[in-house]
Amino acid sequence: MSKILFKLYDTMAIFTYLFLLLTSFPSSSEPFKVAASFAPPYYIIEEKGNGEAEVTGIFAKLITDIFSEADLEFIWKPYPIQRIYQYLMEGKVDIWMEGVLEKGD
Repeated sequence: MSKILFKLYDTMAIFTYLFLLLTSFPSSSEPFKVAASFAPPYYIIEEKGNGEAEVTGIFAKLITDIFSEADLEFIWKPYPIQRIYQYLMEGKVDIWMEGVLEKGD
């Protein structure tokens, strides 16, 4: 049980840091580009067919709530993990949050 709480605390600390970081940026006319890779139940990606995708899941909900609370716009950019690393370095993606909660004994 303590491992679950520790991992959950780590995750919440990361999202709190993200919220503080995002609210410190000056207002921009362009939405943030947030990367996501298919990793149920954290990120679930459903293609809409028009080049867009709907991203749901545990972390997707937290990110959506953080951006909503900060009154910032963002768009999901679903990619494979290897491409996300590359796009972060090239500036094609602004943010990527990935993590796993482990079930402890």
